[in-house]
Amino acid sequence: MSAMQMKNRLRELRLEKGESQEEVAKLLSLSRTSYCKYETGTYEPAIESLLILANHYRVTVDYLVGRTDIPFGSGDYSADEIYLVAEYRKSGKKDMIKNIMSESEQMSSLSDDERELVNNYRVSGKSSKRSLLDFSRYLSDMKNGKTL
Repeated sequence: MSAMQMKNRLRELRLEKGESQEEVAKLLSLSRTSYCKYETGTYEPAIESLLILANHYRVTVDYLVGRTDIPFGSGDYSADEIYLVAEYRKSGKKDMIKNIMSESEQMSSLSDDERELVNNYRVSGKSSKRSLLDFSRYLSDMKNGKTL
């Protein structure tokens, strides 16, 4: 388990959801000070707390503790779809992709933007799917400072 990764993920997920430390602490029946120690890496959450947090943020416990960079279970998703969503989440270019994509079907474990992205990927032809994956990799490379 990577304490550094876990504390960063807890903070990122909380901020993405627009919640305060106080709100998340209440969810776990903790004081804000106690929860804050999870985000600073001073303490690691018990398994019961990890399960509550994973359910709350709709991610896997493996994702929370840093065992995977894929935030949700593979379920019905192809390897390319999982990669596409993971790269999308890492890219920080959600608005750019959102402007390119159309309406999405409901997939409960994904955000609205991610459902839209996967839906468009699924209905695209083979050439379009490849282009979308290439574009996703390009965005990820740009975010990570890689030049093409």
